[in-house]
Amino acid sequence: MSSASNQRRSGFTLIELLVVIAIIALLISILLPSLQAARNQAKTVKCQTQLRAMGQAMTYYVHDNAHYPGGHHQPPGRYWIYVWQTRIREYMNDQVETFLCAAAPEEFAWIIRYQPGYKPDGWNRAWPQYGYKVDEIAHLNSNIFFSYGYNESGNFEIFETDLRLAYNQGHTQVWSRGLGMHPDQHPNFNDEGNKRAAEVPEVRVKAPGDMIVLGDAIGDGFDDHAIYGRPWNTPGVRNRWPGERHRKGANLLFVDGHVEWDRRTNIVRHKNDPDEGNGNLPSAQRRWNNDNLPHMKADLSDSTTLQEEL
Repeated sequence: MSSASNQRRSGFTLIELLVVIAIIALLISILLPSLQAARNQAKTVKCQTQLRAMGQAMTYYVHDNAHYPGGHHQPPGRYWIYVWQTRIREYMNDQVETFLCAAAPEEFAWIIRYQPGYKPDGWNRAWPQYGYKVDEIAHLNSNIFFSYGYNESGNFEIFETDLRLAYNQGHTQVWSRGLGMHPDQHPNFNDEGNKRAAEVPEVRVKAPGDMIVLGDAIGDGFDDHAIYGRPWNTPGVRNRWPGERHRKGANLLFVDGHVEWDRRTNIVRHKNDPDEGNGNLPSAQRRWNNDNLPHMKADLSDSTTLQEEL
């Protein structure tokens, strides 16, 4: 009788099992957010490491060429074709895995594709000067997801007609203070105005430690290869702001090679609400421009105001 009673006591009752299960569930609920936060932090750190690698490649490119790679090439009547990533790829042993942010979906991966006889601008078969291989399909400004964007135009961009340009020479004159929008644009005109839109010389960057060169893109498939610091009320700009993949903020690479994380509202101009962040401050806006000036008035298509700012 005593032996049978001891056997019964050695098992768990239903209530005891339920208590154990509840404790396990409680522990999981406590630990899961911490584990998720740790995973997210690991992705942020990996992204920052990748940006540093791209920064090193950018440094090598600038050292060899004395200018920054420029954002995209625009053949007359064609889509924008992005070139900054192919130009620095040559300094990364042509590997492209680094261009996929660890926190971005897999469809953001850079997959190199070829098409026999491919002519990216409709006339030329290859663009070695832009880092593309023979028959490599170019990256256009639409329908291609990409993790990182290049600071092409700073925190403003204004278009003006340049009567010296023939109609078929493409873009009008562009005034901006980023790291170059259109490589080789208007090579016949060497004045300061046109060169602002072309490949930016190394010496033009006045504060390398305080100028953004690359950062997380929003990733909506349109212009993902570029990031802008222009104000919230500029048409068509919000989808080119830095993304918010990392704790509601973005990782940013600076010209000198260091990387920072910051909330988007601290780096772009938004509605004038102090609670939204510090993006409206001159100290934030100067980080987009190669002259390290904020150009706070140059946010509308007013060339007179802009030239006063310059």
